[in-house]
Amino acid sequence: MLQHSPSPVGGRGNQRSAGGSGRPLAQTLPTEDVLHPTKRRRVQECEDHRLGALSCEEEREVLEECTSIATTAEEGFAVYQSPLSLHQQQTHVQSHAAVSSALENPVLAEQQQPPLACDPDLAEMLSVLGDSEVQLQPNAAYLEDQHGPHFLPQLYLDSSMRRTAASWLVEVAAEFGLHQETLFLGTALLDRFLSSAKGVPRTQLQLVAVACMLIAAKHEEELHPSMLDFTEIADNCFLPADLLRMEAIVLDCLSFRINTPTAHTFLSMYKQALSLQPRTCALASYLAELAILEYELLHMRPSHIAAAATLLAQLYTSDLQSTCHLAAVTQYSVDDLKPCMRRMLALQRLAHEAAGYTSPYLAVRDKYSSHQWLSVATTTPFSGLPSGLLAFQPTNTKGPKLG
Repeated sequence: MLQHSPSPVGGRGNQRSAGGSGRPLAQTLPTEDVLHPTKRRRVQECEDHRLGALSCEEEREVLEECTSIATTAEEGFAVYQSPLSLHQQQTHVQSHAAVSSALENPVLAEQQQPPLACDPDLAEMLSVLGDSEVQLQPNAAYLEDQHGPHFLPQLYLDSSMRRTAASWLVEVAAEFGLHQETLFLGTALLDRFLSSAKGVPRTQLQLVAVACMLIAAKHEEELHPSMLDFTEIADNCFLPADLLRMEAIVLDCLSFRINTPTAHTFLSMYKQALSLQPRTCALASYLAELAILEYELLHMRPSHIAAAATLLAQLYTSDLQSTCHLAAVTQYSVDDLKPCMRRMLALQRLAHEAAGYTSPYLAVRDKYSSHQWLSVATTTPFSGLPSGLLAFQPTNTKGPKLG
């Protein structure tokens, strides 16, 4: 084996070519690196003098060139965004034009539509919910047709018993801290079951109401109360096995169609579409919750009740910027909403004047008298509908046929 002895420092080993070119390594370095230190210093001084002789205009040109290069670099690292569709481009241009007009004219700024008032996706969702509420609407006369004295002479149901059961469900929902949609859904399931079943005795009404609330809690809540919890809150009037059996009966009677649109469902949609203030939302929820106690309002759809509660709440809070767009969003005119609003005013007065512990409206009033709901239950009711209500009637509005 051949052995190469290491070359001494400064010998021929350091003269090997760079890159195989055959030239010495020193010749591959820049010329200024091999200059004498004194000469290199003079060259550097001349270069500094030349740079210092640049005029201000030339420096400005250099600066602008550097700035343009930096801007191009930033644009080159911009995050890619997919191109907008034609509809999105038109909406984008229209929104910019509306903002510009609003900035120029403060009066016009107050008349601009809310961000979601004309959203096609929201309109489609409301249309789907409207079709669903028509299909799942209970019989508005089920107490007389299916649970009256001719079915059970001694144990028949009437509207006051149904109101008491709904008021008790309000207390149950508050005790367990359930969501609003759970309460509205449980009441809707109760009406749908009583509308489908026949001859339910009054002794079983509480068991049916608890079973409907249990189903609603399982559908809406992440952590729902157990059957034992519901049995205990009913003062052990029935066994958990009875509740389990009634739950199966209710589900079978409703064909497992649980997802029912409620007034709270539509209130949530209207809140987003009309950009309602928090106090307006709380007051509308209070009025809608009073409405679920009334058997006489079952002939009105949940969307109708939600729209009437929204308009009445807007009149109370003077949240009138989006009132002129209410009909376009809800598809109900002011004339359509007036009867329901009058009934809600009567319910609000009953709740406001309720005294003692026997009134079924106390549970709702106490709930909305808390700071959590901005104490909207303390609002003094109108003596009647405001005379200027027709001022919010939009033109060319065609509402749906009321059921």
